[in-house]
Amino acid sequence: MDEVGKEQTKLLANALDRASTALLAIGVLTPLSAIYFRTPLLGNAPPIESVHIGIICYLMAAWALHLAALRTLKGIAPMTNLEILGFVVMPLGIALFGWAVVLLRERRARRAMVEPKGQQT
Repeated sequence: MDEVGKEQTKLLANALDRASTALLAIGVLTPLSAIYFRTPLLGNAPPIESVHIGIICYLMAAWALHLAALRTLKGIAPMTNLEILGFVVMPLGIALFGWAVVLLRERRARRAMVEPKGQQT
C-alpha cells in the first residue's frame, strides 16, 4: 500500500472513532446525565424502558464503530464489504431503530396525555 492509501486509511479510522465518540456522548452520556440530574426532557420524561433501550443501542453502535476503526488500522488493510456491513451499517441501523422506538413511545405517551380516554377524534 502506498503512502496516500495509508493516510486515507488512517483518516477513515479516525472518522469512525470520532463517530463512535459522538454516539457515546449523545446516546449514552446525555440520557444518563438527564436521569441523574432528574432533568425532564421536553417537559415530559419518556418511560425509563425507552431510555434504557436507546442507551443500549447507542452503546452498541459506538462500540461497533470503535471496533471498525481498530480493524481498519490493523495492518493498514481496508475493510471488506462484509466488515463494513457488520461494523458500520448494522450498528447504525440498530441505533436508528432504537431511536425510532423511543420517539414512537414518546409520541404515544404525549397523545395519551392530551386526549382523554373515550374521546374520539
